[in-house]
Amino acid sequence: MPLTQIFLRSGKSPEHRQAITESVQRALTEALGVPAEERFQLITEFGKDNFIFDPSFKNISRSQDLVMIVITLKAGRPNDLKKTLYQAIVAELGSRAQVRREDVLIVLHENGPADWSFGDGRAQLLD
Repeated sequence: MPLTQIFLRSGKSPEHRQAITESVQRALTEALGVPAEERFQLITEFGKDNFIFDPSFKNISRSQDLVMIVITLKAGRPNDLKKTLYQAIVAELGSRAQVRREDVLIVLHENGPADWSFGDGRAQLLD
């Protein structure tokens, strides 16, 4: 069960935000086998003064439509599978939300079973 945080510039339509969340979840399902119903996502929008990034870091030309995605998930997936996930996310965002590949920044945060509580004050992955 990944926890996905999506950060964007404010002013996007509800339909655009929905297309982004659907795209990311579909990529997680296709690339990592995450069940489609295991969906926990947060969208945060920022005004221009609070959405700061290097528009050409690593020689990638980013626009003001940059989408930053941070996914927290249990550790253990091989690097090739992570690369597959990155490609799936940019492909889905391009086709469903018309987001340019260059405008997608993804960060994975991995942790262990003791780092999750799905409710009820328990560490279900340790039980």
